[in-house]
Amino acid sequence: MEKENEIFQGRIKDFSRWGIRCIFDNFDFSEKEIVNFKIQRPNRDIFIPFRGEIVWKKETEEGWEVGINIKNLLSSVKSEILEFCYQNWVRSFQ
Repeated sequence: MEKENEIFQGRIKDFSRWGIRCIFDNFDFSEKEIVNFKIQRPNRDIFIPFRGEIVWKKETEEGWEVGINIKNLLSSVKSEILEFCYQNWVRSFQ
């Protein structure tokens, strides 16, 4: 995520076809603001840019928890990430 050439790195907590819940150590964006993001494809050193709208944010013990509405991430990338998440979830029960 970038703001005036600053880069903020976050951790994805939840991912769906429509949105992402992330945790950031620092966060300097407002609700309804459109932000440029990059997301790493699972098991690849490839980062895909997308835009997202900040839907909500709250400060927690982990940092800033933020809800982001995905605006233009390729469907194929979303599907790949969702499949990766699902496979990790299934493995957690084995």
